[in-house]
Amino acid sequence: MNKKGPFAVNEKFLVGAGVVCGAAIVAFAQLSGHRVASDVSYNDVPLMSKVAKAPLIVTGTVLDISPTRWNQDDGAFWEDTAVDALGVQTVDSGVPYHTVTIRVDETLADSLGFTAGSGGKLTLTVVGMREDQVAGRHPDSADGADGVDGADGTGVLALASDSVSANVGERVIAFVHPGQLAWRGGPMRSILAPMGSPGTTVLSEAVLDSGAFVEAPTFGALVAKVEAGRGAAEDR
Repeated sequence: MNKKGPFAVNEKFLVGAGVVCGAAIVAFAQLSGHRVASDVSYNDVPLMSKVAKAPLIVTGTVLDISPTRWNQDDGAFWEDTAVDALGVQTVDSGVPYHTVTIRVDETLADSLGFTAGSGGKLTLTVVGMREDQVAGRHPDSADGADGVDGADGTGVLALASDSVSANVGERVIAFVHPGQLAWRGGPMRSILAPMGSPGTTVLSEAVLDSGAFVEAPTFGALVAKVEAGRGAAEDR
């Protein structure tokens, strides 16, 4: 845990991510009262590197995108504070995350021993607040008079949000890597996470077919590149 000025930076949430997975950090800035701003930033991986190196690549349909939770058992926001000459300061704070559940159609590459098979479910853990986080009110305000646009119900303001480029019901291709999520009061939790920035790692058919990626101008073209480079994995 590092602290620099008003910011507390938590770099411990995704152990083993490294350059291949795409490193990310969560930063927190204390605002007035007990409000905290959360900012998640990713160091992304080029698309063709994901095609070549992702331990698990699947196609499927998004079944669910969970609400934002925080890394402790009850899922509520938490923070640790200390008092200095400037008053109460946030020195550590919860890591926001949400999950994306995919019904798997095909496993294109797999070195993890993934066993769901066609029609099975894959749950990805995405560090960060989901993009459609509902605006809430300042938790210190009884009447909501000093509410903050963009804050969630705990008064946490997302400075940036990076979720998957798909909605529930959309077909996607996902590049997946194992990782670990720091957990308050307990050991690290093993997770399956997007290999890099979620918005460019869990890609919808609509986004790919729009020509957003020169390397693979359609969903079918990207699947073909994976199959050519990795070979279609046997369904499990």
